[in-house]
Amino acid sequence: MFNRFWENEIIRNMGWYTELTVGEYHWSWRKSLPVEIPLLFLGKHKVIAPDETITIESNKFIGYEATVNQVISNLNNLGLTLDFFISIYEGYRKGFMGWGLGFLTGRKETIEYFKKKGTNYKEKISEINKLIKRIENGSAKNDIESAIILLKDKVELKSSLLEDESLIPSLIYVRMDTDLNQPNIIEATNFGTFLSYAHENLPEIAWLFEIRIILETLSKKSKAKLDLKEWVIEMGEIDIMANSISSLGLKAKTYNRTFDTILGGKKTYITEYERVKISDLWKKLKAIDSIDPYKGTLLEDFIASLFHKSFGFDVLEKNLLVETQELDVVLKNTSKSDFIKSLNSPFVLVECKNWTTPVGVSEARVFESKYRDFGNKVKLGLFVAINGVTKNFKSHINNLMRDNINLIIIDDKHIEQYLYSEDLDLNKWLEDLISRQFIQKK
Repeated sequence: MFNRFWENEIIRNMGWYTELTVGEYHWSWRKSLPVEIPLLFLGKHKVIAPDETITIESNKFIGYEATVNQVISNLNNLGLTLDFFISIYEGYRKGFMGWGLGFLTGRKETIEYFKKKGTNYKEKISEINKLIKRIENGSAKNDIESAIILLKDKVELKSSLLEDESLIPSLIYVRMDTDLNQPNIIEATNFGTFLSYAHENLPEIAWLFEIRIILETLSKKSKAKLDLKEWVIEMGEIDIMANSISSLGLKAKTYNRTFDTILGGKKTYITEYERVKISDLWKKLKAIDSIDPYKGTLLEDFIASLFHKSFGFDVLEKNLLVETQELDVVLKNTSKSDFIKSLNSPFVLVECKNWTTPVGVSEARVFESKYRDFGNKVKLGLFVAINGVTKNFKSHINNLMRDNINLIIIDDKHIEQYLYSEDLDLNKWLEDLISRQFIQKK
């Protein structure tokens, strides 16, 4: 991935170079500058340009300089947030997860084969099964956060490729003497499988992905420098922003004109606007103090913001008092999803628990009672528990399925899966959630 600085002067004299340094990381480009590089400095930055004539032999720096914190701010202002990149990866993760699982399954079959032949292996089948489960139960956010942790801790993964310079090597290229059981490694290398693909097929996006992740590992006061000395000597212009943005805009316009009909045009913009809005609400909810008396109300407000008319749900009531019981959120269900309609639930009850510990079975019984009170008008209940529920809670609602009572658990991981989903389709997310929990009950 990295085009490192050439130390050999014979090679350097073959042509001029532009060089980027971010903290301890370095890149260089010969006789070119990728159009996405100036995006790092589009906003807060400092231009360093001495007045005197500069030669190749001069030690003077000419170019752009900013702190890591300023670069992060510049990218965020362009919409290139870490959450945005997580949502991009989420769209690909399922496919690349299959590659990783196929690799591990193949490894397991190899061990089983040679064990039958009497060969002793250090690895155990049970350990590989645990790795498979970690990938299956993971998420796009978890994979990327694991990659960031490994980079911060300077964990070096051994690759089976002799010349591999990937930021995070792909799972299928990591040597088996790397202890994949260690925290974060299997998750990070699963993300590495996507990066390997992106470098070949999505080069601009792959580079922006990696630089955005690198920024998360560095001190916010670290420096980012784009050395344009040789560029200026050859080209004469230090103001590269206008030309770079123009070139990038033309490139984007070409792709947009080609694929806009397929991607949905304004629909894509609306989806990303919605993602930013609900992600901000989620971050505020997660940041609230555990003893704040309004944390429950904030969760109810957040859930109400997810289920809106465009997805076929109307929030009829919040905190509705019915005799001796309180209903957190009552939804009118007019969803056009065939799957949701098949549940025959004109209304949906939602219970919200923003507790710091898993919710116990007694709350399941209370919610069951509220559900039953609605008779045939309610065939779907959503129990939102930010920190999950106990095993006894799960066992209780599993038993209720025999009475055609559908109580679905939603925890913080489920919500984040929705926030980072590719198309932000609540009906699709809800269908998947109900289906998976139904299968697990069976």
